[in-house]
Amino acid sequence: MSQLNNLDFRFKIERGWHSTVIIFPALRIVLKVFNKGLIKNAEKEFYFLKMLYNKGFNVPKPYVLINDKERPILIREFINGLHFNEFLSFASLESIRTVVLRLIKLAYKLDLEKIFIDELSKVTRNILVTDDLYPYIIDFERATVSNRSNVLQFLSYLYRLSLSKASFADKIKEIIDIKRAIEIGSLYKKKKDFNLILECLKM
Repeated sequence: MSQLNNLDFRFKIERGWHSTVIIFPALRIVLKVFNKGLIKNAEKEFYFLKMLYNKGFNVPKPYVLINDKERPILIREFINGLHFNEFLSFASLESIRTVVLRLIKLAYKLDLEKIFIDELSKVTRNILVTDDLYPYIIDFERATVSNRSNVLQFLSYLYRLSLSKASFADKIKEIIDIKRAIEIGSLYKKKKDFNLILECLKM
């Protein structure tokens, strides 16, 4: 019991449309409590997390799915990092360049697996960047098996960021040739060739 008393149970809560996320940083676990009746959502997320983690993708390790019919709970690894847009707000150009390239590589690997996550068109709270500049995708509730492209979705998001009034918009313009990215879009859909993506990056 003394060991239990020494554990740090402090937590924070984040609420989304389909779930409530309870984060225990010191315990390095996250509880994702799905809304009533969303067992299929929970099962799908657990399935994709388990599969991708076992294949070496940058995703949290899934521990267990408590398959409660009322409010299923997914318990997964806590990733200590900043949300992508928070990271962009203060990071150096070189750090942003490193993370963007790693994210595109991650999206490309998902394309090869034909897993479309539908979360890269508006990156808000579903990607975390660690201190050593590795991006982790943490949300797979909307993932599907599809030929749709995560890479093109993410490039489209970067394009919109570059045109925005955000403080980091100019940094995005220094990393990616937006005009070239638009040009190679249709070619990439046909070939899934990573070298095409490299053509539009100012690396």
